[in-house]
Parts: sequence; structure tokens; C-alpha cells
Amino acid sequence: MLGALPEFFPSVRWAFEFLSQEGYLKKAEDKYHVVNQSKSIKDNKNVDFKGIRNSINMIDYVLENWLDVIRGKVNPVYLFFNVKGQTLWEEYFNNSNQLYEIHNRWLSAYLSDLISEKDNVLELGSGYGSTTKTILQTYEEKKIQNFSYLATDISQILLKKLKNANESNQLSTKILNFDNVNVQVLEKYDFIIATNALHCAVNLIETLKSLKESLKETGKIILSESIRDTNSYLHQEFIFNLLPGYKYKEEEIFLMRGFLTKTEWEHSLFMAGYNNIKVYENNNGPIIAGLIVGEKM
Repeated sequence: MLGALPEFFPSVRWAFEFLSQEGYLKKAEDKYHVVNQSKSIKDNKNVDFKGIRNSINMIDYVLENWLDVIRGKVNPVYLFFNVKGQTLWEEYFNNSNQLYEIHNRWLSAYLSDLISEKDNVLELGSGYGSTTKTILQTYEEKKIQNFSYLATDISQILLKKLKNANESNQLSTKILNFDNVNVQVLEKYDFIIATNALHCAVNLIETLKSLKESLKETGKIILSESIRDTNSYLHQEFIFNLLPGYKYKEEEIFLMRGFLTKTEWEHSLFMAGYNNIKVYENNNGPIIAGLIVGEKM
């Protein structure tokens, strides 16, 4: 009825499930029914809208174009990477956005207790560089100068912007697809880190195995990710699930990758052969963020 193309069926299903979760729809016998909205809207009195304005702006932008995207009238890649889209995208993945900053701060705080002189760090999916900036600040605060930091992404344009925004002599950049890291880099690393990147790996377990081969014997992988509680849906996926990398086809049916649960991350790292696996979830409110840690030995 919406006129969606088959590849966007997962995005439509997600939207209906999210609206059900939030109390706007009720599902009965595989049909969705509208709930009295005057009773379903949640109390937002304690929300700091200023701190999440960047997220709201991006959601509004996607909302304006959502029907055209799922109907095939607007290419989602163009939507996000035209002039307006790039501006909103960069503001979203920024430490001024409290919903994204928390992932960077958590990873940085955890790593700060581990880093020392002569460490080398590999960051995956660096994007607009907010994680890179946060980690480099941590090194500066600890007065550690003898280290190396390789920020990687599949976009040369983003890596150039990242390099120009950071003056650290220890920072280098490289185009890299994290699905097959060990065939693209020869060096072994003390730490491999990523923020909200690996959940969209083509084959997560195989990617984690590849990353393990690029760790030193005492190395650790540390991932900061949006994380689901069981059967929950996070608002961020309304934005991301339109992109081609979030969908895959299995037996002629389109399915969607997305954020994982604690159990799914633990299972994936275990199957990839990591040791001392830990998945820390946020303590306050609903589960929305996790820090995933695994050791090579």
C-alpha cells in the first residue's frame, strides 16, 4: 500500500515495529492498529532537546524524504551525501550531539586506563573523526607522546577531512575495508577500536576473525556500539536502515542488518576465537549502548 520497493520492505517493517514499541500502534493477528495518540505520546519533560538537536535535525530530514526513498524516487546515498545531507551527517556524528558523544567518551574512558608509551592503535570506520579526536585528546591528557594511531575508512574524502582537523604527528590515515583487515595491513596492533561500525559488517564473525589476526598476542579489540535490549528497536536505525549496506538478500527475501544485543556480540566474539570477552551495557534507563571487549590471548 505504501508503494515500497522490495529492498525497502525491511525498513517498512522496522518502522511499524518501532511505532508499536513506542505505543502509537498495536499489533494483533499480524495487523497494525492505531492507538489513541493522546494516550500514547510519551512524557518528554526531562529531555534535553538542545543536546540532541543534531539527531532531531537528521531524523526530520529523513522523515521528509522517507516515502520517496522507499518508493525508489530518491537514492538514499544521494540523500545523505548531497550538500545538505553531508552537513547534517557531520553534525550528527559529532561530540556536540550527546546521543553520539557518549559512545566516544565511553570508549575513550575505557582505553585511557590501558594505553601506554609505544602502543599502536587501529581505528576502523573513522568517518568524520569524532572518535579519533576524543582518543587523541586522551593521549594528550595523559601526556603520552610516543604512540601511533592509524585511522581508517573506505572514504578518502572523510579521511582527508579527518587528517586536516587533527594536528597530531602520531596520526596517519589509510583507506581500508574492515571486512578483510588482515589482507590490507601487515602491522600488528595493541588495540583495534571502532565506534558504531562493525555491526554492519558483511559477515561479522569472519570480520572479527580477520581483526584478531591483526592484533598482537596481548592485543585487545574494543568496540563502542549502539546496542539493543532483546527485541527492542533504536531510533537511529530509522536513519541508517535506508542505506544499501544495511540490507542483504537471503533466498529472494530482503533482510536487514542492525544493532546487536549483548548476547549476539558475546556469541560473535566467542565464535571468532576471542578470550576474556566482556560486554558492558549502560546502567541507567533502557539498554541503548554497549562497550564490547575481547582479547586475542
